[in-house]
Amino acid sequence: MTAIEDVEEYVYLGRLLNTKNDLEPEIHRRRRAAWAAFNNIKSTTDALSCPKIRAQLFDTTVLPALTYGSETHRDAKRKVA
Repeated sequence: MTAIEDVEEYVYLGRLLNTKNDLEPEIHRRRRAAWAAFNNIKSTTDALSCPKIRAQLFDTTVLPALTYGSETHRDAKRKVA
């Protein structure tokens, strides 16, 4: 029989969940992912002279890394009855 480990936080479907419903660790994780994505394309974008292509690369690589799962974040200011 396999025991289920009791944990404070875990990653599920690419999102960091915790027992406190605290979004701060997930937001920091998304920011790190966005910076990693940015650093992956930085040498390419530095070599490009066309700002439109640079912006398109940013929009297709960095923004998704930053905003992944954000549509499921709850509004902390509003209480749901």
